[in-house]
Amino acid sequence: MENDAGGKLSSVRKLIISVRLINKNVKMSIFSKFFSQNPKSSDPEIQFGRFTDTNKSAEQYKSWDYAIENFDSEKYLVAYTHLLDFMSNTEKSNVSYTLQNGILTFKIHQGSKIIEGEANTKLFSACAKIVLAENPPLGLMRILLENNFDLKYARYAFDESNCICLKFDTFVEDGSPHKIYDALKELATEADKKDDVIISKFDGLSPINRHHTRDVSTEEINSKYHYFKQTLTSVLNEINNGTINAFCIQVLLAILF
Repeated sequence: MENDAGGKLSSVRKLIISVRLINKNVKMSIFSKFFSQNPKSSDPEIQFGRFTDTNKSAEQYKSWDYAIENFDSEKYLVAYTHLLDFMSNTEKSNVSYTLQNGILTFKIHQGSKIIEGEANTKLFSACAKIVLAENPPLGLMRILLENNFDLKYARYAFDESNCICLKFDTFVEDGSPHKIYDALKELATEADKKDDVIISKFDGLSPINRHHTRDVSTEEINSKYHYFKQTLTSVLNEINNGTINAFCIQVLLAILF
């Protein structure tokens, strides 16, 4: 009986050890997939979508804290410089500014648009030129007027050069970093989306401030097309033939898409 018990105990120990080894190997294989690096990848470096934000560094989060602290201390221009540091992407150099003689001037690149702004001890303002409209159609004017009601911070307007612009301004006392950040984000993303839409729908309009953009090559267009097609095919295949019934768990459809 003792030999039988000892043999069973030995078998159980061996089984436990083998299971631990299997789990260890599985975990190592999973982590290796997540953290492995493939420096020899031949995939082209192609950007998708519009740039609106990035993962912030510790220094940028400190800049945000400094912006809040200086705004609370009524050092408005210093607060705005820290806010622009928080918004900047060092790899893309999308934000530039100068502070001289009590006037802060800045530029922000968002896709095909450039947002230019200025701040002094009284007022903060920003503007993005969208298209040149010498004789704007009545239908376009109505659309822009209706869009003004949907915007929270910015507004459509004409400048002295007959350019359709998106503008934003506020008194510095009311221009907290939270408000300025949300306003600039709305202005930048709206301007970047609207220029191509307006030009494609209405005649007599001309693009403006496109000197910093580049023409997209046929190779890049084909790469993006095949990537989207491959991704959509993979998602639809997972929905229709996957091991989990996505239609029974509706939240999976949102995750997949």
